[in-house]
Amino acid sequence: MSCPFSGKKSSSSAQEGEVPTGYFNPLAWILSRYAFVGTHLSFVYATLAVTNDPLNISGLTGIPITTLDAKGHTGECSSFDQKALLWNIAVFLLVWWVPHSGLARTVTKKALGLLGHPLDRPIFAAIAATAWGLSVHLWKPIDTCSQPFDVFALQPVAAAGALFTFAVSSFFILSLLYILPHHVFGTSSHKFPPGHYDPHESIIVDFPYGLSRHPAAAGFFWLYFSLIALYFAGYTTVNQVVLALLWHVFIVTGTLAFEENGISEGKDQFSIQYNEYHGRTGFLVPTVYSVKRCLGLKVEPYSWEVKKTN
Repeated sequence: MSCPFSGKKSSSSAQEGEVPTGYFNPLAWILSRYAFVGTHLSFVYATLAVTNDPLNISGLTGIPITTLDAKGHTGECSSFDQKALLWNIAVFLLVWWVPHSGLARTVTKKALGLLGHPLDRPIFAAIAATAWGLSVHLWKPIDTCSQPFDVFALQPVAAAGALFTFAVSSFFILSLLYILPHHVFGTSSHKFPPGHYDPHESIIVDFPYGLSRHPAAAGFFWLYFSLIALYFAGYTTVNQVVLALLWHVFIVTGTLAFEENGISEGKDQFSIQYNEYHGRTGFLVPTVYSVKRCLGLKVEPYSWEVKKTN
């Protein structure tokens, strides 16, 4: 079996027969579509901000675009503005981290009455897309003295490495958005009456989760890691490094410490299956098992897959 481009019961087709037909939640439909478009726009905006708008999109369109480095800075500069650093940390925590991680917690969903509700995933995804773009827009340069990062100044080896990392990372991130939109944005949740919707009802072990337990987080990790590598090569500035470190702390802490620990310590069927999946699938780098399974080579199936065939 080659890399399968489906997500088992995460797709709407796998669940439609289990719920009453004819239900439609317009707000869930609108928010999920907003989240899908908003996430793409935030991705583009963040890319332009990190690379300092190399094509001068802001000048050509008149749309204000925040850049990590201070382009065209005049007057006295600062090689390390502590106030700007504290501001950026506060924005990252309060605008991005708290809303994103807070809404992902089961206790929060129960308190808001969203657990099992068709608005659960669309609200989370819509807020996350908005918070991401806003956190980028509110950025303040920490180093205003260094020459701004210029992607067109990269030497061939550095350019090839950066382009390869961006391509692979973007593939992991975007493949998740396009292959499993219901899982990420709840694009089919508008069909499910309250009490019948569960975006995580069944564990997903197909692509892209077949290669990484957290494909989007892994993609972002390597994207921001490349900015740190380029800093030591003399291309990026302290601004890119600080942003990269903030994201690395968020990814490692939020994903591994909180999310995975919460799942692995559970006693339900999903947690039991996840622990087996965790033992065979890597986070940042695919395991031999993952690659072989993806390529359709013979591997030992998961225990629940064996039960289905018997």
